Amino acid sequence: MKKGTFWILSFLLVLSLMLSACSEVAPGEQEEEEEEEVTGAPQYGGTLNYGRGAMIAEDIEGWDPMCGWGGAGATMAPYLEGLFAGDASKGQTGTKEHTFSGRYIPPEVTRGELLESWEFSADSSRLIFHVRPGVYWQGKSGVMEARELTAADVAFNLMRRIDSPTMGVAVSPELWEWIDSVTATDKYTVTLELNGIYVDWAMLLGWGAYTPMIPPELIEAGIDDWRNAVGTGPFMLTDYLSGSYFEFDRNPNYWDTTIIDGKEYQLPFIDKLIYPIIPDQAAQVAALRTGKIDTWLWVPWQFKDTLAGTNPELRVWEREAWGHYEIHLRMDTPPFDIKDVRQAMSMAIDRETIIDTLYGGYGILDNFYYAKSWGEGVFTPMEKQPQAVQAAYEYNPEEARELLASAGFPDGFESPITLNFCNTPLEKTDIASLVKDNFAAIGIEVELLPHDQATDWGIVSSKSHEYMFLREGSAATPAHGLYSDYLPGAAENLGIVDDPVLNDMLDRYLLEADVDKSTALAKEINNYLIGNLITLYLPAPNTFSFAHPWVMNYEGEETTKYYSSINIITRIWLDQVLKEEMGY
Repeated sequence: MKKGTFWILSFLLVLSLMLSACSEVAPGEQEEEEEEEVTGAPQYGGTLNYGRGAMIAEDIEGWDPMCGWGGAGATMAPYLEGLFAGDASKGQTGTKEHTFSGRYIPPEVTRGELLESWEFSADSSRLIFHVRPGVYWQGKSGVMEARELTAADVAFNLMRRIDSPTMGVAVSPELWEWIDSVTATDKYTVTLELNGIYVDWAMLLGWGAYTPMIPPELIEAGIDDWRNAVGTGPFMLTDYLSGSYFEFDRNPNYWDTTIIDGKEYQLPFIDKLIYPIIPDQAAQVAALRTGKIDTWLWVPWQFKDTLAGTNPELRVWEREAWGHYEIHLRMDTPPFDIKDVRQAMSMAIDRETIIDTLYGGYGILDNFYYAKSWGEGVFTPMEKQPQAVQAAYEYNPEEARELLASAGFPDGFESPITLNFCNTPLEKTDIASLVKDNFAAIGIEVELLPHDQATDWGIVSSKSHEYMFLREGSAATPAHGLYSDYLPGAAENLGIVDDPVLNDMLDRYLLEADVDKSTALAKEINNYLIGNLITLYLPAPNTFSFAHPWVMNYEGEETTKYYSSINIITRIWLDQVLKEEMGY
């Protein structure tokens, strides 16, 4: 791969990002209906107990945003902000331009958070960030006095990431080599001198994992002590009990507002936010059922009917899976370098049975490599694929045996599958067992080799699995998974893929200067991965989001940043009269 693979800018992509709305659009005013709507007007006050996926079952491992992602990053999101975020006013409670039901935040629904605006120079040699005036760090005794956020703070955070011994240029030069320097050129301006552009620069710098900004004073005071937690966000961390809860109080000096029915409101609406920690799943269900938590995101399908029976008043949204399960086959090792062998293995997998028996019928058959919810700009549904491709994903063990025999393996072969157990181990065990039986039916004898989370990255980084690796797969952006999973030498290239045709497409895609052409190339790459069965894809289960009726201005949206729901939470208000009337 040429070095330029990691340097990309589409001028039109940048232009579309520059023009993405940086403020919320007010709906048309309905003055004549104002009297009728008084009882439904937003209310301030109350406590929101917010349950979110695995986070409801997990404690936090550390208090430095550079050392945590997923649940940890989401836990810090109420008080720490980043440069960019999804524009919640374009979500389901606003203009409905985006679902905000996955990690991907497209440019057209991106807004500045700590940035007021940003632009590239005409020759793309500079990226200029304009810091939002009037944003203040929360003051905290023993840590810092409240003061205004400045360009020097932003530059400090960017350089802290670039210089990080665990994620900076020393270990991931391809992520940072396009930046020559970062300078605070005045109180509200940060200038990045560039020698190229990284395809995912907005996610890398502004809304992805590890991007929340901290004040330099926090390092000196002791970032590892939660009592020192301070940020610019809508809430302030006020209490934490390991294994029990995180408690946040409303930041009275928060900068952001929203427009509802033509009227501007200061955010957030609620006075207090609680993230409960409830390890036991039955206890989680009971907490939602009894109103001890107000919302619960990413609820497994197994509880949908139960909750509908006991609490028919609950609002519920089915959420399409972000990703899929995938089996990486070592393409550098026979027989997986033979396409007919890979196709035979694909045809041996009964994907419909996985959905029907393991997911209760709630799942997506074709959600790879990109999420189907991203749309047909980059994704081609299976029913629109060529017939030969569709056949490769249909359950047909008889033809699979014939194809395997014609490839030189009439008696099949033996191979282990390494299992990643980072999340949902029981579900993965069930999937692996079903796939094992499917493979056995065509003569492929499989040994399952499970491992825990502690050993996962050691196996991934060393590529020490023998033949196959089963894991969960998803991408945060169209390019994200491609460069991490399929570039030769990439950290998560578990298939040891080095395909000349794919390499050429990746080169052209990551350097394409025309948005329409780059989008078409992304779709072409996705189709190539599917058509050549470079990874065996399995369906993933959908989940459900629930909320009690008193949770207002909410339509089940999940994320406006990497794993963070906070911009959605700030816009929720509670109908406390209704809650009391319902006996809670």
